[in-house]
Amino acid sequence: MKQVRSEFLQMIKARMKEENLGIRELARRIGVSHPTVTDIVTYGNMPSFDTCNKLSKWLNISEETGLRKAGLLPLKPDTDEWVEEMNDKITQIKDPTRREMAKKLLDALVEDEQSGRNKQQGKSKAG
Repeated sequence: MKQVRSEFLQMIKARMKEENLGIRELARRIGVSHPTVTDIVTYGNMPSFDTCNKLSKWLNISEETGLRKAGLLPLKPDTDEWVEEMNDKITQIKDPTRREMAKKLLDALVEDEQSGRNKQQGKSKAG
């Protein structure tokens, strides 16, 4: 049987520890049998797409990210892991006002970053 990627398994185990959950309780929470969770957590077996999606929802990550982290989909070759994490967080913001706030904050940070680069380039040319 194919093995789940260790990164995904560690995410599950860390969250279980954080929430003080056993295998049976996790299985109940995500709606799968406890032998299914045992196969993943204890033996490192690859979950099905459906189980992986349920685990992803419980982990508060997108289904696509969960499938990639588990090893059911290939990793994006040119995607920075930080970018994927930020994307997962952004997709969790549902309120339009909060989305606009997040966009304005990101715009301000990008502008500040570019301004800093421009100042640095000006110093390099002068020096």
